[in-house]
Amino acid sequence: MVSAQQAVEFSIKHFDETQGLPSHAIADMLQDHQGFLWFATADGVSRFDGYSYKTFRNDPADSNSIRNSHVTRLVEDRRNRIWMGFQRGGISCYDPATGKFTNYPLKEIARTGAIPTINMLHFDAKGRLWIGVHQRGLFRIDERGRIADHLDIVPDTTSHYSPEFRSVYNNVYHMAEDRQGRCWLATHDGLYRFDPANRQLEPVRMSPVRNGGFRNDLYKVIYPTSTGLWLGAWGGGLQFYDFKDGKFTRYLYDSVKTNLGTTNIVQGITPLKDQQLWLATQDQGLVLFNTAYKKFMLFNDQFHKGLPNNMCTNVITDRDNGLWIQHENGITLLKMRPKRFRYKGIEVQRSDNQQYYEVTAVLDEPDRQYIATTLADGLHVVNKSTGKEKILPVEILQGEEPYQVLHDILKDRKGNIWVLSRDYLYRLDPQQLTLQPTTSFPVYAPDRPSNYFEKLLEDAAGNIWISSRRNGVFCYNPQSNTFRHFNTATAKLSSNVTGPMAMDARKRIWIGGSRGMLGYFESQGSPFKAFQYDRVFSLAADRKGNIWAGTDRGLEQIRSDTATPTATKLYTARDGIRSDITFSILEDPRGRIWCTTMENLVMLQPAIGQIAQYGKQDGLFKNQIIEKSTLAANGDIILCSQAGYFQFNPDSVLSRRKAAPLVLSAFRVNDHDRSIPDPGTSKSVLELQPDENIFSFEFAALDFDRPDKQQYAYMLEGFDKDWIYSGSRRFVSYTNLPGGAYTFKVKATDNSDEWSRVPMTIPLFVHPPFYKTWWFVTLVLGFLALAMYGFYRFRLEKQRQILLLQNRAQVLEKEKTQVMYENLIQHLNPHFLFNSLTSLGSLITLDQQLAADFLEQMSKIYRYILKSKDKELVLLSDEVKFAETYIQLQKTRFESGLVVGFNICEEALHRKIAPVTLQNLMENAIKHNRIDDEIPLEIQLFVEDDYLVVRNNLQKKSFVETSNKQGLKSMVSLYQYLSPRPLVVEESATHFTVKIPLI
Repeated sequence: MVSAQQAVEFSIKHFDETQGLPSHAIADMLQDHQGFLWFATADGVSRFDGYSYKTFRNDPADSNSIRNSHVTRLVEDRRNRIWMGFQRGGISCYDPATGKFTNYPLKEIARTGAIPTINMLHFDAKGRLWIGVHQRGLFRIDERGRIADHLDIVPDTTSHYSPEFRSVYNNVYHMAEDRQGRCWLATHDGLYRFDPANRQLEPVRMSPVRNGGFRNDLYKVIYPTSTGLWLGAWGGGLQFYDFKDGKFTRYLYDSVKTNLGTTNIVQGITPLKDQQLWLATQDQGLVLFNTAYKKFMLFNDQFHKGLPNNMCTNVITDRDNGLWIQHENGITLLKMRPKRFRYKGIEVQRSDNQQYYEVTAVLDEPDRQYIATTLADGLHVVNKSTGKEKILPVEILQGEEPYQVLHDILKDRKGNIWVLSRDYLYRLDPQQLTLQPTTSFPVYAPDRPSNYFEKLLEDAAGNIWISSRRNGVFCYNPQSNTFRHFNTATAKLSSNVTGPMAMDARKRIWIGGSRGMLGYFESQGSPFKAFQYDRVFSLAADRKGNIWAGTDRGLEQIRSDTATPTATKLYTARDGIRSDITFSILEDPRGRIWCTTMENLVMLQPAIGQIAQYGKQDGLFKNQIIEKSTLAANGDIILCSQAGYFQFNPDSVLSRRKAAPLVLSAFRVNDHDRSIPDPGTSKSVLELQPDENIFSFEFAALDFDRPDKQQYAYMLEGFDKDWIYSGSRRFVSYTNLPGGAYTFKVKATDNSDEWSRVPMTIPLFVHPPFYKTWWFVTLVLGFLALAMYGFYRFRLEKQRQILLLQNRAQVLEKEKTQVMYENLIQHLNPHFLFNSLTSLGSLITLDQQLAADFLEQMSKIYRYILKSKDKELVLLSDEVKFAETYIQLQKTRFESGLVVGFNICEEALHRKIAPVTLQNLMENAIKHNRIDDEIPLEIQLFVEDDYLVVRNNLQKKSFVETSNKQGLKSMVSLYQYLSPRPLVVEESATHFTVKIPLI
């Protein structure tokens, strides 16, 4: 037992109503294919994921609920359904894929009265369900839950039992199949061999049955092996039936009280290793049996407090080798594992603080170990080869408390060993094993002479730095046996209460203090540079140049490989450190940072920010860990503690346990539980309807031993961009997710340096609303496309019709204008002809030569009119010549009463206007104005802003006999079609102007 105690550590956990179990009355246990544990209780069946229980109870108003709440037996079938039997008879089948129970009352089993209790459930190799019913024998149930077969263990024809006792022995408690496929029954009437194909039951007896007397073959459980059967019997202990010779061998752990019905009661068997069996016994609790040496090991001694020592009814082993013990007070989980943290107690010759003396420093060398104690007997020097120990006390300054107080040990680069007590600095003589005091340091005060030295540190020059709780720091030079003193007065320290020290990558000496001080010396002669004013309890430098400071705010990482140090990260409870104050910081050979808090050992991997915690449940059972840790000669880490120290291999502590299986323990939609299909099956896709827009996942790594160590990360692929690291939080909610396919992923770690290699994946499909489905969108897009095409065709047709109408209107308007203009020309010609002929008649009488010239000009005018009648535009030069001819004819009538001036540049003569435009405008001016030699009518023609301007002075007639007021309007309309620029008509008090756009 002692060697076992030293080799392994026991972890014991109890489960009952105080931890959420519905009842401490447990009748059966089962671990299903996913890893969940199921407990059959007197108040329902509970599924356990290591954190919480999901309990199923009977609900009379719900036909899909469990048949009864008092469950007696559990078994899982090939389809991963959980079957259960009940105290009040009948069976139920729970399908995790649907979350529903199917109930089979089996009322036909009851001959009279209530349905008997179910004692046994078993699925054979062919998947057939067999049930043992109290005092009714063995039944086979078909796929529809109906009785397919029935066999009595003790038939009515049995002669060696009286009729009243036949039913008592007609009980089957356990069924098992051996490796040859044979079925065996543990019954109230002993062991039976059973052939289901032939329905043959054959008793296998240790000895012939005798009426009356004690029987030791009332078997409760069977554990088959390749060579035989291990049998647990009521009062008969542990028995082995050998297949080869057919003999029984009985083993009793209580060899004194034999042949009694109250001792040697074995009700559960499960293997530990190939040659060891765990036994659940009624009278001795948990028992271990070695099948090779045929020896029992009882666990009811002082070394195994917490294990049940009686009334154990069942025992099973989970997939992580956890032992689950079923007993009268609930359930106990036992985990055995190699001891990772080895505690070595240091015996002292005297103690000034009873058992609470301290080991404050350890220097571990290949051949020797140096152990500093406080409130004990001094420095212990242990020879590792011989085990001999020598104790070296230290001197005490007069006036100080008379206690042996040692604080630190240091081995410098030259191999010298320095020992620091409260009052003195010593050099150890390794040959004589004596402590030699160094130089005398100044006393702190007459009534308190000790500086209360605290820590040692060697700098790059080989000097030894000494911190103190009262008087700042000292820098001791071993070569000259001199020192320099730095305090608040000489070096501007923030406080004289100093403690931890470290040297960074730039050889600077960092000093911390518990009264609010952290800073550094660049060199011995430089002033102290304050970095911050937190309370500092520990300092360490890592190989990358970082300084690690344990402050009252947390563990701080300071980058110190640059000229100006900078704080880069503060680790607190938010990051996983359960206490903000950290002590004894140490870097291991793999770059991991180890530190201690008031309750735990903490491991930090700075590269990934991973934090692991180790405490009482991991074997660190002492209440206090002192502010000192160091590396042993073999690479182990040593943690100083009360009355001894812990030593452990950091790699073995971090060695990965078997990965706990990941499960989805709950899926809720709109705050209602939804059934969870098995991951990886064809029905594993979770489907949500459009209105199911609030849902949540709850997940768990089935770590029943240390669920508190599991850390989680999740990601909803298709929504989350990356993994979300949730720490110990095991649930996540989503709302208003767009329709589509997603994959929910979860991974976990047990605080080691690796995450789950294969995350758990749950496909999820959110059905979009009908208006977001592809067919609806396609239909709407098709309808819109058709509507747009129809509208386009409609608009195109309308535009075509409008264009046709516009074109036709333009043609009609132009034709109308042309007709009106031509009519105007035709209308003007008779007046002009009449007046011209009158003038010609007068000239013939007065001057025949002038009359001949007049007639020639008149003929040119009409020739031009006839020639231009069919033209839309004529050159301005031609129109000007025509206008000049016309004016000569008019001057024959009006002589000096008509004055016309042409001022048109050469470039404009090549432009075009409508024919007879100038003649009409000048005719219009002559027609509407008085012409008198004294007040002549002046008409000016000139070009301005790309317009031909025709302007005359106003001397209007009071009455114009032949005016129809349509000439100018027709001309304006005509030019709207000939030019984008309009014909402009302007009238002022003195002039009338028409501006014709040149084309």
